Amino acid sequence: MENAQYLELAPILTQHRTFAIRAGTGTETLAVPYAFRLVGDALTMAYAVRDGSDALAALRRRTGITFTVGTHAHGTWLEGEGRAVIVHDATVAAEWLARIDAQAADGIARDPATYRAVRIVPEQITRRSADANGAGQSLTYTFASATQRWGYANSSLNERFNRFFELTRANVAPVMAMPVSIGAALAWQREGVFRPVPYALTLVGAVAAHLASNVTNDIFDFRSGADERAHAMAETGDALDTSSGALTGGALSERQANLLAAGLWGTALACGIGIAKTSGPGVLAMAGGGFALGTLYVAPPFAYGYIGRGLGEVGILASFGLLPTLGSYYAQTGKIGWAPVIAALPPGLFTTDVLLNHHFFHWRADKAVGKNTPVAILGEQRAATASRAVLAAACASVVAGIAAKVYPITALAGIATAGAVWKKLGELGDGNRTPAFYGDLMDRTVKGSSRMGLALLGSVVLSGLAKAQRNRLRGRTILADLPD
Repeated sequence: MENAQYLELAPILTQHRTFAIRAGTGTETLAVPYAFRLVGDALTMAYAVRDGSDALAALRRRTGITFTVGTHAHGTWLEGEGRAVIVHDATVAAEWLARIDAQAADGIARDPATYRAVRIVPEQITRRSADANGAGQSLTYTFASATQRWGYANSSLNERFNRFFELTRANVAPVMAMPVSIGAALAWQREGVFRPVPYALTLVGAVAAHLASNVTNDIFDFRSGADERAHAMAETGDALDTSSGALTGGALSERQANLLAAGLWGTALACGIGIAKTSGPGVLAMAGGGFALGTLYVAPPFAYGYIGRGLGEVGILASFGLLPTLGSYYAQTGKIGWAPVIAALPPGLFTTDVLLNHHFFHWRADKAVGKNTPVAILGEQRAATASRAVLAAACASVVAGIAAKVYPITALAGIATAGAVWKKLGELGDGNRTPAFYGDLMDRTVKGSSRMGLALLGSVVLSGLAKAQRNRLRGRTILADLPD
């Protein structure tokens, strides 16, 4: 929204101490005090709801709300719709409640222990006016697309797909697809076995588990207040909010997020059961390990991502390296071995570096809520050194894989993919960097991880093709040497 447009709404917002709000259909309209603020060109409104109330329960089920500021009797009034976001961070909630108390005329001091602050992300506001003769006019301002909200009835199929893609952060799915594919390719190259159905089930199940883990992490980071704090600090330039924005932006309610996560975890479980029937029950143990690592990263009782001190990175190495590679190899051959474990190290370590570098975006917000990521503990400069060490380990593991005769010599091409990330990490210091800098670092790391995975996969496939060709030629030679 342009500032000039805001100036047309500001006098009306300032004039009224309360507004009428309805959360979803079938709920009562409440007249409540509210506060608003403008940061840059973004308008945010907020009101208070008593903890444990039916109104709060309705917001957990569905985020869509409508509101009215002023009435026809005032001559000019506002009618709006948007998304409601329950504020879970105590510091941000207290700030909003203080604003609301200052605006309210009822003299109530709203205790954060009994009231919850609710942010409103406006989708559109219509400014209406009517003269003494009843003639009226209106002007509508658009803030955010309503089609981004989960469950918006009038969304096209393409909009729904894009919304799912964004909410689950499916753009990073290749970091899971690569180790699965490497495990299957290794089974074919070493054992001469490739079974399409188990491979497809493993790929779909692993990617579904990855997306489910993304949504689950959003849920618990939202409930802990970590994402809300990052969102608030992003407005002042002190951090970057790198969550999907599904919950902090009101695109998804808590209930809808739970259902989405359950659906994705259910898909992964169904695939695991299918693999168990074709390849053996051992895959269920690996799937269970992946589920535990994916959920307990931020979920109680462990929340090892908050404990930090490298535990989160170890979990990523297991989740995005060892388990998918070993599980895929097992799905093809029905057995396990050291080869897929060694093969899992390069993609697993590079993906670990993806997570480590992701923390640079919002380490100040993480530190404020007690999430002890390596960057929050070490600071940017020392964390950059640690990130380079992980990257070096990923490259060294390629060489180790070649020495162990798991990867062919052509796998050395994968090392070259780390160069762009290594160079960017050298530019990090303890000073603030721009969002574009961190975005470029993350883009290079994700692309580097995917490209290393492709290089390793390609080297194994080419080695398998060469081996198959040698076997064919050997077979022809033997046949030619047989007596007539």
